[in-house]
Amino acid sequence: MGRLAARGRPVVLRAAPYGRDGALAFSARADGRDYVDPTLVAGSGSTVAIRLENRLDEPTVAHWHGLTMDTANDGNGEALIGPDSSFDYTFTVRNRASLYWYHPHPHGRTAAQTYRGLFGLIAVEDDDEAKLRAALSLVPGETEIPL
Repeated sequence: MGRLAARGRPVVLRAAPYGRDGALAFSARADGRDYVDPTLVAGSGSTVAIRLENRLDEPTVAHWHGLTMDTANDGNGEALIGPDSSFDYTFTVRNRASLYWYHPHPHGRTAAQTYRGLFGLIAVEDDDEAKLRAALSLVPGETEIPL
């Protein structure tokens, strides 16, 4: 887990089996660190570039739940990513600061893939959020922990 800045550089997420018992996870590697189902952090107004690599034995796709964006990047299940294939998402974050989430959205397999572990958070930050954190002395990952 952990917070992975998704602004200013491309992020590669891999949907793949994880551990035992059929568990799945989105994994990433950045700055010499490995992440499992990372919290993606992006600023309001920033451009986000994410490559999703599908290492599952079935189609999947990533849906950025709650974020306002165009259909081509929405991951609503219309355009699936086949096994051993990838898709490049590029979108501008048009939402205000809030906590959103991402999950797979292949028709008929959304619940199964999500239940098995394919999901993560998206923390959108803006100036109002920064002021609130400063006023409350909140530090993400230390005194502010999403549950």
